[in-house]
Amino acid sequence: MNTIASPVRKRRLAQILVLICTCAIALVLAACDDGSSATASTPGKTITSSILQGSPITIGIDTSGGLDIAQQGVNFDILKDGHVVAHAFLLIKSDYDTYASSASSKDNYATSTVNGCDVITYDDGTTYEALITIPDANTYVHILDMESQDSLNEVLSALTFTAG
Repeated sequence: MNTIASPVRKRRLAQILVLICTCAIALVLAACDDGSSATASTPGKTITSSILQGSPITIGIDTSGGLDIAQQGVNFDILKDGHVVAHAFLLIKSDYDTYASSASSKDNYATSTVNGCDVITYDDGTTYEALITIPDANTYVHILDMESQDSLNEVLSALTFTAG
């Protein structure tokens, strides 16, 4: 069996990784914490992560709607009822800029502020993505949701991000 991946397979794997990162960012951008959406009584879970050249961030998720978060190295997955609905990837500024530049030509491109974070959302009809800018951090998030725009919005609404 040939264990060397063909250039086409490598390119497709790279595209899938980019897609996953993009969805992760969208979720994070929509879920940045401005202090108005989280309360001490909201059930939740947090993880802390950082990447080379990036500042550490704390990622929180409201678990009351059945969502959960699972850390995957420096990245993380969002689960609903035990099923992965989105993948999130931490990015440095240069990678974020590359994704943001290409996102402007995608379907349903939109910008918004969610939970204090600037969020860019877009899709290609099958993958729903978000790029998130976390205030006071030099780490960015790319979120890929394979379910639907509604699923991405639910994830973004449940996430919070804190620099530091």
